[in-house]
Amino acid sequence: MNQYNTIPPFITVIQYDGKTFVGIIKIKSKQYTTLYCFDDMDDSMQDELLGIAHDWWWQSNRTIPVCLFFQEEMEKFEPYTQRFDTPSVNFVCGPVVSLSNLPQKRIKRRNVALKKK
Repeated sequence: MNQYNTIPPFITVIQYDGKTFVGIIKIKSKQYTTLYCFDDMDDSMQDELLGIAHDWWWQSNRTIPVCLFFQEEMEKFEPYTQRFDTPSVNFVCGPVVSLSNLPQKRIKRRNVALKKK
């Protein structure tokens, strides 16, 4: 675990099928986890993604996924995403962003009864 102490706070390290993947979580659901994987990118793309992720980390409340916060900027990174089965993923370190963690607005139901005279 010491080897991951120097990485930025928005980088996530996962293990899947005996392999380690480093990247930024696009989104996590009960079934799938999608990761912008650094292994597939060249250095210039990694630097650009790190810059966008840095802005996302410090300008948002971190509950909204980076792909929604910077929707237009993240479109060019779609070819570098990898999807994993969430039950088989071991999250080693880093944040995990899921839409199910967002607070849900409670709707008060009002019961209106019409009385007949």
